[in-house]
Amino acid sequence: MTDSECARCWALLESIQATVHAVAEGQVALIECCDRIDVRLDRVAVRIEQLTSQVATINAKVAGIGIQLEAFSANTQSRLERIETHLGFEGRSRSGTRRHRGASKRRQAS
Repeated sequence: MTDSECARCWALLESIQATVHAVAEGQVALIECCDRIDVRLDRVAVRIEQLTSQVATINAKVAGIGIQLEAFSANTQSRLERIETHLGFEGRSRSGTRRHRGASKRRQAS
C-alpha cells in the first residue's frame, strides 16, 4: 500500500471513528432519557393505582347511596299513596269535608 493510500485509509478510519463516537454519545443520552422516563412511568403507575382505588371506593359509596335512595323512594311512594287514598282525588278527606288551612285558628278565635 502506498503512502497516499495509507493516508486515505487513516482519514477514512478517523471519520468512521468520529461517527461511531457520535453514535455512542447519542446512545448514552438516549439510555439516560429512557431511564428518566421509566422513573416517571413508575410514578404514574403508582398514581393510577391510587386513583383506581379511590374510584372503586367512590363507586361503592354511590352504589350504597343508590340503594338508600331506592328504599327512600319506595317508602315515600307508599306514604304518598296512603295520603292520596286518605284525601281522595279532589283533596277531600274520607268524611267528605274539606279542611282549610287556618280553619282551626278561626274556630278558636270565635
